Amino acid sequence: MRVFEISRMTNRNGPGIRTLVHFKGCPLRCVWCSTPESQDTAFELRRIPERCIGCGACVSVCPSGAVSPGDGASEVDRSLCTRCFACTEVCAPKALTVIGADWTPEALAAEILKDRIFFDYSGGGVTFSGGEPLMHVDDGMEELYRLLKEAGVSIGVDTTGFVPWASVERLLPFIDFFLWDLKVMDPVRHRELTGVGNELILENLARVDAYGTKVFIRCVQVPGMTDGDENLTATCGFLRGLSCVQELDLINFHNLGASRYRSVGRVSPVLDLEPLGADELERKRELVERLGIRCRIV
Repeated sequence: MRVFEISRMTNRNGPGIRTLVHFKGCPLRCVWCSTPESQDTAFELRRIPERCIGCGACVSVCPSGAVSPGDGASEVDRSLCTRCFACTEVCAPKALTVIGADWTPEALAAEILKDRIFFDYSGGGVTFSGGEPLMHVDDGMEELYRLLKEAGVSIGVDTTGFVPWASVERLLPFIDFFLWDLKVMDPVRHRELTGVGNELILENLARVDAYGTKVFIRCVQVPGMTDGDENLTATCGFLRGLSCVQELDLINFHNLGASRYRSVGRVSPVLDLEPLGADELERKRELVERLGIRCRIV
């Protein structure tokens, strides 16, 4: 299992204090993605020039000449980089690091259980995210879920829903709730903005409803892309037929991922967008509740 980040968060990713585990790999390419390092399953090189002390160790060990001295910080030519990561092994200030780490089910479960005191105190647990945490469901992934469930840990899954139903079904007995992204209801527009259609996403959600697992819908409000009232209205129309849905969470667009793009040598395609104002978000929350769906601004 390949993970790129483990952190601890409250409120946004389920009840209580939760350990948030991000898996690498995602089948979608959302225009507004804030974690570009989650998209590819391969290891990647992260560069944070502010940490560089200019020692030059990375330059001397790079076999392909991809790393060179820069103005205050070493530069990386990613077209030459072979991802051997020799530079990361000699970078004391961690200006160059590897994104991604392989874990066994046992080791990852043990890491998560280090936070058990927080789970017990707050009623929290673990939330698996990504990328797409259900993209690579195999015996090892099932073992991880089983180990945590046997330890009494609440398990949430933050998913795009764009995965084979067999992957969802295999892990359903261990999952306490889903955080389910619904981006755009129009299938053509969905494909334009994410690279895939939404038919499988909606079909899987309907199947989860039949199973009975709790679902919290996430709707990211990206200006000019997903924030139209007609999209929210269509979303609520679909959700009214599902008994599993606990609430719809409005998540305001942000540009906090810009630094993540820079760290992997890319540029965010939505740098010029501004988040919605508080009044506009409140108006949308009231709209959703008038349409019969409990709503929260996250």
